[in-house]
Amino acid sequence: MPLATTFANNSARSLGLFSSMSTSTLSLDYLVVGGGGSSGGYVTVSRIGGGGGGGDVVTTSTFVSTGNTSPKLSIPLSGITVYVVVGGGGPTDVSTDITGYQGGTSSITALSTTIQALGGGGGGLGGTITGANNGTDGGSGGGGGRANGTGGNGLPSNSSPYLSNTNVGGNAGSSTGTGGGGGGAISAGSAGVSTGTASGGTGLTSTINGTSTVYGAGGYSQSTIAQTSGIGKGGDATRATSQGGYPGIVILAWPTATYSGYPSLTKASLGTVTSGTNGSYNWMRFTAGAAQGTTGTTALVYSGSVTF
Repeated sequence: MPLATTFANNSARSLGLFSSMSTSTLSLDYLVVGGGGSSGGYVTVSRIGGGGGGGDVVTTSTFVSTGNTSPKLSIPLSGITVYVVVGGGGPTDVSTDITGYQGGTSSITALSTTIQALGGGGGGLGGTITGANNGTDGGSGGGGGRANGTGGNGLPSNSSPYLSNTNVGGNAGSSTGTGGGGGGAISAGSAGVSTGTASGGTGLTSTINGTSTVYGAGGYSQSTIAQTSGIGKGGDATRATSQGGYPGIVILAWPTATYSGYPSLTKASLGTVTSGTNGSYNWMRFTAGAAQGTTGTTALVYSGSVTF
């Protein structure tokens, strides 16, 4: 290279006119859980509906030991916004005894990538109305009501490589008793029984925010009035009207060695947003704006965003 050209280039570098333009990349771990489906109601007190399906759980492998896992989400550290949607629990129509409804879909979107987790399916009606006694499809299938009701199917939430954790709901027999349990993230719902409890499918356990928590369990069907709550859990079918599903959640985590702080938050309609540290990771936890599925026919969703 001629001496004059070399001198000019060196002078330009000394003035900051040339730059490497290198940008760090942040690898995000995530847990995305759809809302649980609502349970089925009943027609007579001797026929109990099916449990609601647990919401699908889509997650990376860092903080779980079982289930299907998905690749981390890589974004440049250059003011990128991650959009967050949290699905509410499957709703109920308290004026009638009905088949349950699907929970809301949760998702994260960054640049051109969207990773979503479908809501769990609704439980079947506890009765003999043709078709209404079957559980509906969802992130994990809802349980069937009585009268040979069949459990709903678990639907995949994304195309590969983002893998679902879904299982079908339990079937129900033709005699009196319970419907089937709702499908869960790790296992299918139990079949209906003449007496006792049809258990919901097992949810997936994660420690992404430093606490061991079960996500996406199926709702049960039994002849008591008690209910059990859980994140992304299906509503429990009891000797009562349809019970709302429980909302999903989104949790993001990242290594502090790459990004030591927390992104800026635009809360919009999200519920409580919390943050913390789990070993060498920071995390943010995004919740829905309601504790359980509300009255209606379509699950609510809650949105916001963070910018790194």
